Amino acid sequence: MSVAAVLVAAVLVAYAAGLGMVGSRMLGRARWTARAPLLAIVVYLAAGWSVVAAVGLAGLTLAVHASALGGGLSHLIGACVLRLRAAYGTPGGATVAGLGLTLAGAVAARTAFTATTYLRVTGWSASPPRPWGRCWWSMPSRPPTASPAGTPP
Repeated sequence: MSVAAVLVAAVLVAYAAGLGMVGSRMLGRARWTARAPLLAIVVYLAAGWSVVAAVGLAGLTLAVHASALGGGLSHLIGACVLRLRAAYGTPGGATVAGLGLTLAGAVAARTAFTATTYLRVTGWSASPPRPWGRCWWSMPSRPPTASPAGTPP
C-alpha cells in the first residue's frame, strides 16, 4: 500500500468536506454577493463542482497506481508481464481499488442523475434560447386589424 496515494486521497476528501460544509456557509453569509450576484453564482458553482471533482479524484487516486499516469515509454517497452503487474498494482490492493472505483462511480452516477432530473423538471431542450421572444414561425401570419373607434381592441 502506497502511503502517498492514501495521503493524497485523504487530503482530497478533507478538502471536499471542508469546502462543502464551511464554504457554503461562508458564501451564504457574505455581503458582497448582493453587489455582484453573477460573481457569487460563478464562485458557488465553481466551489460545488470542485467538491464533486475532489471526491471523484480521491476515488481514482485509490484505484489507479501513480506510475500508470506517468513514467517513460522505455519502461513500458522493456518491461515484462510481471514487472507491469507490479508497477500497475493498486496502492491498497483489490479491496481499496474496488472501494475507490465505487466512490468515483457513485459520484459520477449521482452527478448524471441530478443533472438529468434537473433538466427533465425544468423542461430544458437542446434548442438554443431565444432572447428576442417568439420565433418567426409562431408569429401570426398577418398583423391584427385596427378596431373601430370607441371599442376596446
